[in-house]
Amino acid sequence: MPLAATAGPAAVNPKVHVAPSADYKEQWFTTQDNCTYSRTSAPGYGTQWYLVLNPHHVGKPNAHGNCPTRLKGS
Repeated sequence: MPLAATAGPAAVNPKVHVAPSADYKEQWFTTQDNCTYSRTSAPGYGTQWYLVLNPHHVGKPNAHGNCPTRLKGS
């Protein structure tokens, strides 16, 4: 069977990495494909979410190559 026939829907619909809504108040956020982020903010700037490479302290697996380094909050 050719490789293209086995690729499936994941090849057509890649994961989208979106920051949580503004009302999300937790320190840690994990996307559906296990990319874990930590909340940061500074006075005068919006919330930013930075990738945690080894989030074992919150019970999540290591980051993988498809995780963006940063997500912009709302």
